[in-house]
Amino acid sequence: MRKQFPARIAGNIFWMQRYRERADNVFRTARAIIRTPMEPEDAHPHEWAEFLSAVGSGLSGDAFDNPTLQESLGLMLWSRNNPTSAAESASRARFNAREAVDLLPREIFARLLRWENEIRSVAEAPADMPVLIFALSDSLSRSAAIEDAVQTQMRRDAPYRFARLGSLIERADNSARLLFECLEPGSRTAESGSFPKHRLKLRAITDSFGLTTPCNAFDERRDPVGLLFSALATDVACPRSLAHCCASVSEEMKHLLSDRDESVSLLKNARKLSESVSEFADLQRHGEHDASGFLNRFIADNMNLSRAVENEFGFSK
Repeated sequence: MRKQFPARIAGNIFWMQRYRERADNVFRTARAIIRTPMEPEDAHPHEWAEFLSAVGSGLSGDAFDNPTLQESLGLMLWSRNNPTSAAESASRARFNAREAVDLLPREIFARLLRWENEIRSVAEAPADMPVLIFALSDSLSRSAAIEDAVQTQMRRDAPYRFARLGSLIERADNSARLLFECLEPGSRTAESGSFPKHRLKLRAITDSFGLTTPCNAFDERRDPVGLLFSALATDVACPRSLAHCCASVSEEMKHLLSDRDESVSLLKNARKLSESVSEFADLQRHGEHDASGFLNRFIADNMNLSRAVENEFGFSK
């Protein structure tokens, strides 16, 4: 495979999808925050600032002293000085696509270029909140169109498999960080969802991540954190869930490693990560709630798996 498909190209396709998925996650989270009914803008910005930083791949909440919500949004959406901002991630996705353009369908690169240009134009002309919400929704639609082009226009060969791996590994990381932040600091149990402000946050996330339930069904839930965990952790039918991502990663690796006996350990590591989600689901069904411990381990193990994939195929970044 290495002779027919250079590691440099594999790495660029892998990272193209990781960066697109990363930008998508920040846009989705920002839209959830903006849509959430809240007190005057500076009344409780710190909670949202930390939340936005956490799902932006761990940017420190003290990047500047006592940031307002507006400053946090600017940092995570548009800042070129922040390597995890949506604008910077989209720019890197476009760069990676350009490096692999010979093996990508033309439509994928064209859509990525239009997407990145649109993000750049919005970043250069700060808008008011209604316009910003529209811009975020438009960016998410364009990101979905890129993913759709990957699914419909790429042959099921090695380039496609690497694109899928990049998207799934990044999505699993995003969902795990999102779930971790949805646990109330200092009270890492399902009951933490009972606080009114926290409930607003959880309601916004379920809406913006396509996990919408009827309003009365969500509002009447005693355990909204449990609702999120069911969808984003253990529901294998949900495309953003840890269970779905891990199972799909194992499947893509099985195709890529079918002729490489020396790579059995890498496939075992992928399956072990998937099994950890199943074990957590079993514990949850029996009323055990060590969610924070599970998520910390998952994030670390998923990161290690990503590094192992990069090393195995020779495209460490």
